[in-house]
Amino acid sequence: MTYMGMDGSNLMLSAPTELTRGWVEAHFLDIILTTVKTHSPLVDNIRIEVRAGAKGSIKALPSINAEALEDISPIKTKRTVAHKIDTSAIDHFYKDYTFDTFVVGECNRLVHSCAMTVAQNPGNNHYNPLVIYGKSGLGKTHILQAIGRFAVEHQTAHKVVYRTADDFLKDYMRAVRERRSEQFYRTYEVCDILILDDIQFLAKKVATQEELFKIFTRLLSKKKQIILSCDQLPSEVEGLDQKLLSRFQSGLCLSINPMDLQTRLDFLHRKASAEGFGIELSEESFRWLATHFRSNVRELEGVLVKLLGLREMMQMDLSLENIRAMVGEVVRSESASLSLATIAESTALAFGVKAELLATRSRVQSLALPRKVAIKLCRELTDHSLEAIGYQFNRDYSTVIASIKSIDTLIEEDAELRDRIEGIRMGLLT
Repeated sequence: MTYMGMDGSNLMLSAPTELTRGWVEAHFLDIILTTVKTHSPLVDNIRIEVRAGAKGSIKALPSINAEALEDISPIKTKRTVAHKIDTSAIDHFYKDYTFDTFVVGECNRLVHSCAMTVAQNPGNNHYNPLVIYGKSGLGKTHILQAIGRFAVEHQTAHKVVYRTADDFLKDYMRAVRERRSEQFYRTYEVCDILILDDIQFLAKKVATQEELFKIFTRLLSKKKQIILSCDQLPSEVEGLDQKLLSRFQSGLCLSINPMDLQTRLDFLHRKASAEGFGIELSEESFRWLATHFRSNVRELEGVLVKLLGLREMMQMDLSLENIRAMVGEVVRSESASLSLATIAESTALAFGVKAELLATRSRVQSLALPRKVAIKLCRELTDHSLEAIGYQFNRDYSTVIASIKSIDTLIEEDAELRDRIEGIRMGLLT
C-alpha cells in the first residue's frame, strides 16, 4: 500500500492489485481509519485505488505517528502471532493450483468469486459450508487448493486442513484401529478451514459419515470454514447420510460447469505460453484445438503435452495442418458419428428454417446466414473435404471457403452470433 495524498477529507491510498485492495478493505479498513482519525481528526474516509506499480509497503503519513500503528492491538496481534501460522497444508497443494492460474470464464465465474470471498473471510461469510460440484477435470481441486493456499499465504487463517475423502477415511480407520481418537479429532477440529475433496467416496461409509457429521457440527458452531467438493450434486449421491446433506444444504452448493469455447481458448493460450510454445500456434490452430477438445481441463492439457512431445521428437512446426495430422485420430474417433446432414438440420432448427432450404440457390439473408454457419460447423466438426461440404449445400469449393471466412469475420464483431454458434456446436457435441 502506498500513501497518495488527501482529497478533501478523504485519505487516498493505492494498492498494486484489485486482490490487495479487496483484502485490505475487508480486514483493515476500520483499523486504519480509527488510527488515522486519532492523529488527524479531519479525515472522514479512506479510499483505495488500484494503481499498477504501487509498492507493497505503507509510507509514513504526514502528521501521523507511524509507530502508533504498532500499538493497535489487532495489527499487533497479527504480527506477533505470524510465526504461529501453520503452513504445513501447503505441502499438500500443487504449486500451480492458485487463483492466479485459474482461468475464469462464464462457466466458473460465480464459483471463482465465492471462492475468493471464502479465502479472504473464512468463516465470516454466507457460504459455510461451501460445496463445489461437477464432473472430473473441470477444476474443483484447483479452486479448493487455491482457497487453502491463499488463506495460508495471506494469513487469513492460522491453520488449514486439506484432505481427500480417501485420506479422511484412512485417518478415521487408523484412529479406530490404534485407539487414537483424540489425535484424530485434534487434526480435524483444531483448524480454521477444513477442505475435503471428493466427498462422494464417503457414500455408504456409515460410521465415517457419523464422525464427519460430529466434526462439521463442532466446526460450524465455532464459525470455522468448511469447503467440500463432489462429482455431482450431493443430494444425488446414493448413500450419503441425510444429516450430512442437511449440513451441506445450510451453506452454498455451486456447480462448476464444462468450459465454454472462449474459456477453452483462454486456457490454451495461457497453457501454451507457460510451456514455451504459444507463439508457434496460430489463432486458427488454437480455435481448432478448443473446438475439438472440449471434455475437460485434463484433455486440453494432454493434447498440448502431446503436441510438445511430437514437435520435439519429430522436429515439426506446429502448423494447423501438422496439428491435425498429429492429433487427428482422437478427433476422428469422437466425430465419426456426426454427419453433414445432422449439422445442417441442427443449424436450420436453431435459425428457424427448413434444413432442405439451405441447399437451394436462394441468397436471402434468412437462409444465407444459417447456411454459412452450417458450412463452418461442418468444417470444424468433421473431417469431410471442402468439396464434400460444398456438395451437401449445393455450393462449389470457393463458395465454401468464402462462407467460412465470412462467418469468422462476423463473429469477431458480433458476440451474440458467436454465442449462438457456440450453442449449436455444444448441442451437436453433447
